[in-house]
Amino acid sequence: PIKKARADWRGLSLASLSGLLLALAYPPLSLWWLAYLALIPLYRVITSPQPLSQALASSLGKGLSENASLIPPSLVRHERPGEGVRGRGFSLGFTFAFTLYAIGMFWMNALATPLWAILCVMMGVIFGIWAWLTARIVPNFPTWMRPIVFAAGWTLFEWVRTLGVYAFPWFLLATSQTHPLALPFAQAADLGGQWLISFAIAAINGYLAEGTRGARVSEPPGTLWVTGGQGGEKRWSLLAIPLGIFLTLGTYGAITLPQYTIKGSAMDGAPSVPVAIVQANEDKGANWDERLKLYLNLARTVDSHNRLMLWPEGTIGATQFYAAEELARQKNIPILAGLSAVDQIEGQIRPRNIARLSGVPDEYIKRRLAPFGEVYPFRKQLASIYKSFGVNVDSYQTGIDPAVFEVSGLHIGPVICYESAFPWVSRETVRAGADTLAFLTSDQTFDGTPEHAQHLALTQLRCIENRRYGVRAATSGISAELRPNGQVVQRIESQKRGILNTAVVPLSG
Repeated sequence: PIKKARADWRGLSLASLSGLLLALAYPPLSLWWLAYLALIPLYRVITSPQPLSQALASSLGKGLSENASLIPPSLVRHERPGEGVRGRGFSLGFTFAFTLYAIGMFWMNALATPLWAILCVMMGVIFGIWAWLTARIVPNFPTWMRPIVFAAGWTLFEWVRTLGVYAFPWFLLATSQTHPLALPFAQAADLGGQWLISFAIAAINGYLAEGTRGARVSEPPGTLWVTGGQGGEKRWSLLAIPLGIFLTLGTYGAITLPQYTIKGSAMDGAPSVPVAIVQANEDKGANWDERLKLYLNLARTVDSHNRLMLWPEGTIGATQFYAAEELARQKNIPILAGLSAVDQIEGQIRPRNIARLSGVPDEYIKRRLAPFGEVYPFRKQLASIYKSFGVNVDSYQTGIDPAVFEVSGLHIGPVICYESAFPWVSRETVRAGADTLAFLTSDQTFDGTPEHAQHLALTQLRCIENRRYGVRAATSGISAELRPNGQVVQRIESQKRGILNTAVVPLSG
């Protein structure tokens, strides 16, 4: 008997192609338009039955496989759409994700190659489970509904990836649309968040895949492949749907994008407030005293007309902040800085990642910690391994509530580093009264890599979702001023040192 091939190399190749195309949609190349096409190969192989004709062709010869009538009915398996792929759905999802993260996150090598490999495998397993479920669910729906079900499943999966202590929501479809040319298609994020954008892009991929799949003519029993498919005319008509989705996003963006391009003038009845952002690009090996001296020297050069000064995440130790407060009093410019603090709790050293405003006793404690960077699983059992990476403390303390600091007419809400990947952090901060978002980050570990631009894209989405101005201070880049439509007005490039003088408008809508 002819046995089904254990591995469908064509399917795995197409899944890998999808991973490659999607990776290219993000920095460094930022081929944003590929996001609308990248999932087509993956969709095809997940939602189609396994092509038994290919297995027969390899075993019986091309001429025999083309003449289905010569093949005994006992050798023919009749499948419904999706039935044959269910068993291999996991391998398809694994291959897609492994390719996506291996290429798109090669910058993880700067941290440790083994961690990069582990991440690729972990994400491969997670996507494999998603693909296995998708292959069992989506093909059961009528052709016109499959892209919608696929998009709903994809978006739900993106949301699931934001849950849990070790969540890693990188490479969401919406973040590909932060390129200047793509920003009109991201504006609908103020209606349904990044989820609406991801849903729309996934649906477009699905309809393009279905609409270009080609005609499938029903055949009598005894033929190679019985699917009960639809004719080509009906499938081509499906292409009107992705075009409609694309035009709807573009039209909404064309209307709303110009409404938030005003800079340095009144908007919503509020005057603009000048803000200075400090990017020191300090040496990675600098100690706390050296860092403090560098930031103080830069801060002394800030123009006196500014009403707020921003220092990045982990600038100095919390015990050194008194020096920054003294300088803030001398220049009459409040300083909002990211600080590193350490406490002794029940005999354990527990650090915390905080933001403080000079002259204010309160502090903001980071609420969404970075896996393996601030949360260390199996800390005691893997103590020697962590020590080899310079980790000599326990997991960081986790903050509970958002914070809003009032200064010079601004109600500014701090969002620290990894928190910008999670929409709920910025959303809760705005609901707490923030009219401006301050993103404080330190990405020095990944200097010279696309991680800086990929991280910046997340803050652009947060500004669009909440329709707030954003100011971003990074230790070594990319520091930037962001409009409520996600446009980057000014920026200091990676691994540069300087002061970014900008102005933001507090918005309360």
